[in-house]
Amino acid sequence: MPACLWQRLRLGRAARAPSLGDYGQHGRRGSRRGSNRVASGNKGRLQGDDDQRGHIPDSLCAGRHIPGFFRRQRFQDFCTRSSDGGGGHGGDRGSEVGSGLGFRIDNRHLRGIATRVIELRTRLHGFDPGFHDWPIDSNDDGQRQIQAFIYNSLPGATGDSYLGSINGSPTGSHEVYIEGISIGRADIAGDSDEFEPSVDAISEFRLQTGGLNAAYGGGLTAVANFNIKSGTNEFHGTGYDYIENTVLNANGYDNNAFGNAKSPFKQNSFGGAVGGPLWIPKIYNGKNKSFLFFSYEGDRRRTGTISGFRSLPTAAFKDGDFSAIPQAIYDPNSTVSLGGGLYSRTPFPGNVIPASDISKVSENILKLAPVPNPTLPGFVRNALGSANQPIFNLDTFGGKFDQNISEKHKLSFFINDNDRFRYNGAGKGYFPVPGSASGSFALQNIHGDMIRISETWMIGPTLLNHFAFGYNRFNDSNSSATLGGDWPSKIG
Repeated sequence: MPACLWQRLRLGRAARAPSLGDYGQHGRRGSRRGSNRVASGNKGRLQGDDDQRGHIPDSLCAGRHIPGFFRRQRFQDFCTRSSDGGGGHGGDRGSEVGSGLGFRIDNRHLRGIATRVIELRTRLHGFDPGFHDWPIDSNDDGQRQIQAFIYNSLPGATGDSYLGSINGSPTGSHEVYIEGISIGRADIAGDSDEFEPSVDAISEFRLQTGGLNAAYGGGLTAVANFNIKSGTNEFHGTGYDYIENTVLNANGYDNNAFGNAKSPFKQNSFGGAVGGPLWIPKIYNGKNKSFLFFSYEGDRRRTGTISGFRSLPTAAFKDGDFSAIPQAIYDPNSTVSLGGGLYSRTPFPGNVIPASDISKVSENILKLAPVPNPTLPGFVRNALGSANQPIFNLDTFGGKFDQNISEKHKLSFFINDNDRFRYNGAGKGYFPVPGSASGSFALQNIHGDMIRISETWMIGPTLLNHFAFGYNRFNDSNSSATLGGDWPSKIG
């Protein structure tokens, strides 16, 4: 029988991506193939061969990383160890987890490890967490979010990747690290949903809360640290395409309420990832030396979905006729001073503004940038609103290169490019889209670049040098959908 209870939780054909601090899925690292023996030191990790049977990493029993559900518990509550040498743990010792929690989950092990860890605790403590899958979902743009796992599944996390709270902290108070360096969002700390790598590029993450050390000066309450996948000695890749459209969708609530047919909707989310050795036929074979990994995520969305109500001026209002409202409209040209700082004005007869008093600029705006007439009765909430993002495009490219200079000297380079374009109605958009220059739709173009360079050199048995460099650039550009139309000269 295995000496550690964790070893009962076998994953079948699973492969493990590198842990934080590892630079590539290569180098000298111990492995097991169905054996209950545990390799010593830091060689007890599994290599990334797809034909290898994986186990729960021994570090869970050795005390290196403990899932968040087990904080403030002792290991001996969960691991049964023997002193007969089986499994190599050599004793019946326990370790306590402090308040500085380190939570790590391998992306490839989400269903293989995490669900079984929950089931294990359920058996031991009679606790039902209420879920058995840990999803990585998308935001309303269709982009999958790397922090969604934290907010969907971890205790104490509320909100989402845009504005979330961890362990009761204020929103926008934690920090996100990619390859050990902050993404540097100065406007909204902790927001990664507009500036992040593809989910397929993430090998693992660590969520640290509580008392953070000085290395995380920007993370006030928590730090989410994400590591990027590396290539292996064999070529491996993934691909996906998610399609949603009007034909496949059911009708919406608002459409049914007004007896309307299904609104137009098309969304295509697609992408892929590939990694392997740097190989140039007959020139260079990078096995065990040079490794490449690339990822891409794209999204195209077009929607005519109804979203709420808007208030638009009626045809009579645009002609100056306000006789339908009870409030009097006063003629500004009739102002008379009554003395003592008091003034008097005369209402327009019948609440109708004469055509001669209407500004020429206003006339030109209504003529050249017309506002559509209401489609519903009344003066307020008299038109159906459009979805906030009727047009949305996303392209995220990522690439990583790893080089083993020697067994003890490694280099790594990562670059990510994120480009998002959308029509942003800011919750005030109406049909047609984007409409005229009087409408509320703006063209929003968000572009972000991040670069990471690191060098790790084991100089001696007790001396390690690690150098890392990071560069972030985030640009959020907003402009009118009719920018450049020479409107000042047109409207007078």
